[in-house]
Amino acid sequence: MNNIIIIAPPEEKKKWIKSFKILKPEWELQSVNGMSNPDTIDTALVWNHPKGIFKKFKKLKLICSLGAGVDHLLSDPDIPNKVKITRIVDPLLSFSMTNYIVLAVLQYHRKMDKYTLEQKNKIWDHDSPPEINICIGIIGLGILGGDAANKLNYLGFEVLGYSPSKKKINGVKCYSGNELDDFLRKINVLVCSVPLTESTRGLLSKKLFKKLEQPTYLINVARGKVQIEN
Repeated sequence: MNNIIIIAPPEEKKKWIKSFKILKPEWELQSVNGMSNPDTIDTALVWNHPKGIFKKFKKLKLICSLGAGVDHLLSDPDIPNKVKITRIVDPLLSFSMTNYIVLAVLQYHRKMDKYTLEQKNKIWDHDSPPEINICIGIIGLGILGGDAANKLNYLGFEVLGYSPSKKKINGVKCYSGNELDDFLRKINVLVCSVPLTESTRGLLSKKLFKKLEQPTYLINVARGKVQIEN
């Protein structure tokens, strides 16, 4: 097969080509510089591509993001409407990210920052309740958000979820559509795992935060542009 092109930064491209030679030695991956005929290309493996590059490929049918996100693709206006876009779903990535979310929740729930500081200052505060009562809300119930919801529910936490479309997760009350405000009012830990799209850009803002119980602990594992920090 020589109808596949890989478009990525040089070092990353080398690693991918090396892996494909092991897994699919019969595939002949083309690069932009060494491409013989762009009209033969129907599949593009892509990460951080230069905008406008897809105009070269008149018979393109499939674009595969070489990462878990597709925001770098959706922001390119030159991608033909009928081209299918896929992404990598890596169980190890979900495992690592969910572990981070669980760690962050437990650190807040068990007041570990407070106890670490008191340990450093040689303070023994045995009168303080050891845990904070929490209700965890996860906004974005895709592969990552759904996995985190399941793991936190398994640990015995009260977990709510929100997604634009209806979802069903055992043991987790799921909100959708215009129920966002109702969802936000019920939680005091917010985990954000939404993809970066035009509708989620700037989602984490003062407007949203004002709808939360005070204080609410934020764990943002989404793209940076989902949150307005100023």
